[in-house]
Amino acid sequence: MPEQFILAIVHVDDGEPQEPRYVRRPFEQEPEFAVTSANYRMDELLKKSEAPS
Repeated sequence: MPEQFILAIVHVDDGEPQEPRYVRRPFEQEPEFAVTSANYRMDELLKKSEAPS
């Protein structure tokens, strides 16, 4: 059910939040039951992101 997820990314620069970026379908598959952490490359996520509409 990856289509159910939207990841919001907000870069904070010197204490000031920037405009959020949204990544639709950020994950290829739902995490398994016992997964406590998953690491993703920020640059790759930002490539897939879009500004709020």
